[in-house]
Amino acid sequence: MKTIRVKKRHWLCFCLPILFLMLITAGCRQAEVPTAPDTVALVNGMEITTEDIQRQIVQREVESAISNYLLEYEAHTEPEITEERRPDYEKLVRRLGLEPNQLTKEQDYSLRSYFLALSPFESTEPTPDELRYFQRIIRELPESGMDENAAFNHLVRQVVLYRKAVEHGHEVDLDEAQDILAQADALEQDAPDELQAQMEEMRRLETEVLRGHDYRREEWREANLPRYARKITINHLRAEFDEALYDRHPEAMGFRLQVLMENAWEDYTEQLVRQADIRIIDDQFELVYYSEHHGENWLDLMRREPEDVAKTRRQADLNVDGEATPAEVQTIAAIIDRRLRHLGAEQISVGVDGHRLQVEAWWEEDIPWAQLARRGLLQIGADHELSLTNEHLENAVAERRPMTSSYGVLLEFNGQGTELFAELTLNNVGRNLPIHLDGKPLANPVVQSPVTDGRAVVTLPDWDKAETMTLAAVLSTEPLPKSLVLLAD
Repeated sequence: MKTIRVKKRHWLCFCLPILFLMLITAGCRQAEVPTAPDTVALVNGMEITTEDIQRQIVQREVESAISNYLLEYEAHTEPEITEERRPDYEKLVRRLGLEPNQLTKEQDYSLRSYFLALSPFESTEPTPDELRYFQRIIRELPESGMDENAAFNHLVRQVVLYRKAVEHGHEVDLDEAQDILAQADALEQDAPDELQAQMEEMRRLETEVLRGHDYRREEWREANLPRYARKITINHLRAEFDEALYDRHPEAMGFRLQVLMENAWEDYTEQLVRQADIRIIDDQFELVYYSEHHGENWLDLMRREPEDVAKTRRQADLNVDGEATPAEVQTIAAIIDRRLRHLGAEQISVGVDGHRLQVEAWWEEDIPWAQLARRGLLQIGADHELSLTNEHLENAVAERRPMTSSYGVLLEFNGQGTELFAELTLNNVGRNLPIHLDGKPLANPVVQSPVTDGRAVVTLPDWDKAETMTLAAVLSTEPLPKSLVLLAD
């Protein structure tokens, strides 16, 4: 079997990603409503802002500075092309729309590295797939720079990939991300002196670029921790994708496998983007597609049944009641998605068509869609001047009461809610405490004693498991900005 090795830049492929993991912008913040004045788009319920875009551009500047430094440092290791193969190399460069004598140093270095992975005994005329592969290399080089629209398109793809990765169970939380960073710092401390000197110079270059944009390195690192966690999440999805692709195409190997994997991943990403709910608010930004459909459906490659075989597909059509802006409809879709995730449902899909939501999810119980679609406006207490609402609630958890076998919802209040609930129960010992949801009575328990620990259980004797879990999901998310009507389930 012939092995084709692609030359890497010394230790760059290992050490540079570790040091600059925090620079990778992998997504944007979840949006309830796009109230921020700098919001430019909503992508699957997550907002992209001008601040996100500027950070992505700064990141590319840092990468370019580091890349140029490494090229200078490793000048003695540049890949050499023999005179016999140079005409073929120049032919490839021209096929990419470039001129050999006008290539930048980084373009030349990268193209030569990958060109040398091609066997001299094979045809040196690049296939259409190989041309796509090389074009992507040129497009993503750090020195290529990044304007605002390119940064916007990069962020759109990171959002859709992140949401898909979470759906596949790959989510990495902030604690896990922090642990990985700590391990990277420990590795750096144990590195040889020469490597530590190089890393120090790279940090200096990073700090210099950030200072030029009024960022401090420490603040930049801390602010990018959530984005780093999302990037690791996406990397796990990529690993799953590569494994599935190799299982489908075991005949591919070496450079051909590398081309297949990169092009297939780009196609898969583009297919996800075409399926995504994207609303561009600022019309100076435009969605750009980098590839067309090239035969195989990579969405099918990654489609899988839920791991729990007891779960069954559940579907419903919901409609927004009354007038609603597109932003409000997108917000409602995002909240319904989060409620289903709180239930523990899998393979969730919330499609938006005007004012209509087409919802699909896998769950072990029949989903009480009418309950899930409630606005979720909570009020505890009859006195509006001293009552608790959703803003005082930290969490809600469904539980089964061991003494009665009935179901209930444990309410956990935030700091302000804990103080208000203590005062409310102190003033109403021996009296009923009405609890309303969307203006309708939910429960009316008698206060036995003051409650000061910020926790209360609402017992619902006539409710079953699915209804109680759904109520907990509704109370654990923000209320819907508009009412929904169940059309069909």
